[in-house]
Amino acid sequence: QPHDPRFVGNTPLIAALNDLERLFADRIVLAELVTEWVDAWTSKDIERYRSFYAPDFQGGGWDLDTWIRNKKRLNRLYDSIQVSIEGLNIKLEGDKSTLTFLQRYNSTGYQAVGMKHLEMKRIGDKWKIHRENWEKINE
Repeated sequence: QPHDPRFVGNTPLIAALNDLERLFADRIVLAELVTEWVDAWTSKDIERYRSFYAPDFQGGGWDLDTWIRNKKRLNRLYDSIQVSIEGLNIKLEGDKSTLTFLQRYNSTGYQAVGMKHLEMKRIGDKWKIHRENWEKINE
């Protein structure tokens, strides 16, 4: 029916449903991305780990190259690394998002628990880590 609003492609309802579908899809992609990022980190696959980061990344006062050099050093230092996350919260705002979660880090030489904040940005059709912050929690 040409005048039935359910069949018009640019109605506010259709636009709202399309936005909701994109938000849902982005949430799934971001949750999967964090899982894959943790897997790359714990498997010490530094090239795969690096691929999750934006070229203009900043974290802990370091740029991406310095960040990766430090991770390589830690990979050599520790025999094993385990990272787990709990309570993933995803906040989406267009082509940016903030992921917050409790992170448990265990290695052969260091253990820590803290709140991780990943600021993500969409580059093309991929989400990348743009900023990273971690705050230690004493349990």
